[in-house]
Amino acid sequence: MLYANTTGGEYRTVCGVRACDYQLSTDEHWVEANDNMGLSFSVDWQHLKSIHKMISRYEKKPVDVFWLLGATNLPPGMAFKPDMAKKGHYFLAVTERMKLSALITNLELVAHRMSMINHVTLNK
Repeated sequence: MLYANTTGGEYRTVCGVRACDYQLSTDEHWVEANDNMGLSFSVDWQHLKSIHKMISRYEKKPVDVFWLLGATNLPPGMAFKPDMAKKGHYFLAVTERMKLSALITNLELVAHRMSMINHVTLNK
């Protein structure tokens, strides 16, 4: 759930967290609560299939799918929030201001609880 460090561009990262995914403070030591930002998750199979189709079109190879069971306990200060603009899409959002280091720890905890299906190809 953390990314390789990228110093510029749209997908710039700070300690492995993409600046476009979470609302960082100006000094980039804090993450602000925001229900409309966070890592993307599909809530149902149809949404996952459409995202998989879009990604595999550009990747030109099978894509790994990571998933969580709905009953997974999330760390304090985090929750799944629906994206009001896209049906079936949720954000893993920060619900209370926290240090960037706390977000990184929380993301590592969530990642540890995820399962992975390698090299997924879906029927089109």
